[in-house]
Amino acid sequence: MKSKSCLYTFALAVIVAISGFTTEIRAQEARTDATMAYNGAIEMAQQGEYLDAIEMYREAHELAIAPECEDCSDIVERVEGQ
Repeated sequence: MKSKSCLYTFALAVIVAISGFTTEIRAQEARTDATMAYNGAIEMAQQGEYLDAIEMYREAHELAIAPECEDCSDIVERVEGQ
């Protein structure tokens, strides 16, 4: 009986670890998406495509303020500074 209890505890620990890991991956992907949108906006602005750049800045801002984009405050500040 004790071995089943240990097995359940171990299984629960594994599930918690996996869910934490996938949350971290999602946060990193959200930051990458926001960064790529911001960089794309800069490139468009440098090429004189101002309306497209504005739309890309808006997209970068929306991605950066999303709850899953943890630690994206620097991107928000940069977009708002444009």
